[in-house]
Amino acid sequence: MSVSVGALGRRPLYLDILRLDPSTSVQNKKGVSMPVLDYIYGAARKRRMGFVPVLRVSEATEEQVKSVRSAAATDGHGVGLRYRILRVLPPPGLTQRAVLGAQLESLKQNPQDCDLLIDLEYIDADRASGAAHEQSRR
Repeated sequence: MSVSVGALGRRPLYLDILRLDPSTSVQNKKGVSMPVLDYIYGAARKRRMGFVPVLRVSEATEEQVKSVRSAAATDGHGVGLRYRILRVLPPPGLTQRAVLGAQLESLKQNPQDCDLLIDLEYIDADRASGAAHEQSRR
């Protein structure tokens, strides 16, 4: 049993890449070039780590969608949708529900197999206290 399985048990973890460029290609030990997401997912499987692949709503490339879709189909833990709600606005004429539905459709996932991660990103303390002050004045 690997150390990670001993520490985490059988609970899957969210596997997300925040600061890593998902379009990066890496080489495995055999010298085969592959997308970094596929490499990470393979390494997690090798270590018997249960994981939920995470995709950024409306910010992912087709290659990322393909990697996440494949991982979800292979491992059966569903998907996580990271929705940076303060940054990603629906196109004119579309609702947030429609945007999320289209993203799920591209992943071939049902809503019940998806976790929605609302990402507020870093909230500056000055900005947060200013907003709280405005709320208290109302």
